[in-house]
Amino acid sequence: MPSKTLKDGRQLDRIDSYSKHWQKDLKKDTKADMDNRNADYENVVNGYYDGATELYEWGWGSCFHFSRFYKGEAFNQSIARHEHYLASKMGLKPGMRVLDVGCGIGGPAREIARFADVKIVGLNNNQFQVNRATKYSAQAGLSEQ
Repeated sequence: MPSKTLKDGRQLDRIDSYSKHWQKDLKKDTKADMDNRNADYENVVNGYYDGATELYEWGWGSCFHFSRFYKGEAFNQSIARHEHYLASKMGLKPGMRVLDVGCGIGGPAREIARFADVKIVGLNNNQFQVNRATKYSAQAGLSEQ
């Protein structure tokens, strides 16, 4: 039976497959449960990201990483400062191409692209996140960057 795909690209059977291979009580988790997760690994991983991405966006915004806060510094300001620091440490120059492996929804890539005037290619294993990254980059006017 084909998977039901939501308008945003998430596949319901993948979200279900994430939870179907886990016991509610982890003390009852068996080797068979682990073997089943491993056999269906791609769907388990994609199911996790299909289900968790919007929660990450709600909690962290578009950048799924942590950074050090300075006293009185806003959350988003600390995140951007950290990304600017990384771009500086990498020695990025305008026009360079950068590969972002595990780009998620592309928040850091967009910030670094704006800050350093570089072109970033994002690579990610979850199509739902790639779709969101593409949409957000277009909204930010960064589709070509």
